[in-house]
Amino acid sequence: MPVAPSRREDAAADRLVKDLNKVLKPQGAQAESRSCLLYKIVIDGSGNVEPPHESDYLEPKRGQSGFQADIVIRDTKTRVPLVVMEVKYGTFSTHDVITYSAKALRHKEIYPYLRYGFVIVGGKHINEKFFWHNVGFDFAMAFTERPAGRTELREIVKRQIKTARALAERTKTSGIWRYENKIEMN
Repeated sequence: MPVAPSRREDAAADRLVKDLNKVLKPQGAQAESRSCLLYKIVIDGSGNVEPPHESDYLEPKRGQSGFQADIVIRDTKTRVPLVVMEVKYGTFSTHDVITYSAKALRHKEIYPYLRYGFVIVGGKHINEKFFWHNVGFDFAMAFTERPAGRTELREIVKRQIKTARALAERTKTSGIWRYENKIEMN
């Protein structure tokens, strides 16, 4: 009996988290699989903030203002999310790109420094539908689960953590002097 796509994706996310955590500790970060992030903060008519407790901000629950993501990389001290990755196994659909890209935008409304990625494990390339429909992803990568692919993903993640922290600190510095998107093709 074939393995269901969500189980393959969960298993791939778990393997990536284990691999990433080997190199993230010196970065002051930790990867988690199937972790939730806020997608809304509401101030009601009485001026009360929902969710009401700090623990609800840092560890939101699915179904209670929290969307679950495949991989969330958090700062180890503050627990704030820095990088999120949605994982697909082998291939992806237009629906995947539209849905997860919109989800990325919702999360970025709450965490404006957040870096959001789309990872196709066991994939050979990122096809055109990603570029036609993406509005919220900051990076994407397709790779086979070989050491070289994982090494490249680790390097991308380290750069994204650095970028997230720089964006989060932008009000404490003299500002951002350059912004670019980089696309690599073979």
